[in-house]
Amino acid sequence: MVKRQDQPDEVDEQVADSRAQIEALQSVAADAEARALTAQAALSEVQAARQSAEGEAEQLRVALAAARAEAKDAAAKYRAARLSTAPDVPPELVSASEDITQIDSEFEAAQRLVSELREKMQQAAREGSRARVPAGSPPRRAPDVSTLSATEKIRLGLQQLTEKEGR
Repeated sequence: MVKRQDQPDEVDEQVADSRAQIEALQSVAADAEARALTAQAALSEVQAARQSAEGEAEQLRVALAAARAEAKDAAAKYRAARLSTAPDVPPELVSASEDITQIDSEFEAAQRLVSELREKMQQAAREGSRARVPAGSPPRRAPDVSTLSATEKIRLGLQQLTEKEGR
């Protein structure tokens, strides 16, 4: 009989241990379930934030494209305004860029080039006026008659006289 009494105590202990394990597992499962729900909520928040950020990014892309187009138009107007202030600068020397600093640097380089060319042309004109060469052929001189005989001189004179009268 002693064995019988020990057995129920052992069974009672095993049942108590099993219940303790079940309760511990239930507690762990409840904690895991709570963490899963928290993680799901956090995931939902992150997904909503991502969607919001994607929408914002798209709006920023559209705004950026519009700003680039406006900047390009503004740069073209700026280039045209700069060229209109100096009509002697050829437009081909200033590229149609979107960068204002590039337009400025090319415009200044073009102005320097035009200035240098103008100075060279003025210097060439000054030097050309010093050594003036008359336009056309040199004036004609009368033929040298000192080596002609008297009869040849008379014939030449008569010939020149008839030419003048024939006119």
